[in-house]
Amino acid sequence: AGVSFLENWPVSGLTIKARSETGETKTLVCRDKEIYFWALSKFSPDIKVAVQENIVGTDIAIEGWFNGLSWLKPILLCFNDSDDIAMNGEHRIAGTAVVKRASSSKLFRESIFKLTPLLSNIGYRGPVSISCTVNKVGVYILDINLGINYDSIESLTEGLAIPLSKFLYSVLTT
Repeated sequence: AGVSFLENWPVSGLTIKARSETGETKTLVCRDKEIYFWALSKFSPDIKVAVQENIVGTDIAIEGWFNGLSWLKPILLCFNDSDDIAMNGEHRIAGTAVVKRASSSKLFRESIFKLTPLLSNIGYRGPVSISCTVNKVGVYILDINLGINYDSIESLTEGLAIPLSKFLYSVLTT
């Protein structure tokens, strides 16, 4: 599996994503064929893997809270390109930005806002985290996580203008 399309190796390399029976996800970025084959050999044959071409761009995490009908403000952007800095020697800024007017952003329209109908349909309420790569061509979603975790609470409290208890109440009772 994952070997048949390697005749034309992409310049940017390939990324392997594998999920074990326990739900643990591993992501391996392979810049050349030798590393790719080594990485594939580390998985048992019964584990399914997804392989995609590496997208060159800026890695961004988007943290938003959904109340069952719409997105609550603020929506947070987290930039962390430490891997790119080490690999490419480029200087980029890592940090978190609070976005209060997300509705006018192409980034949000092409990522987190596309989930609105699905989340409403299933009655989901709570935090949504999206990992994506952004470049001049578009937004490439790599991973979507639903549920409260340490990062979603900590990053949210940075941007709140109201007490956390009131915000959580508004998520759960709308």
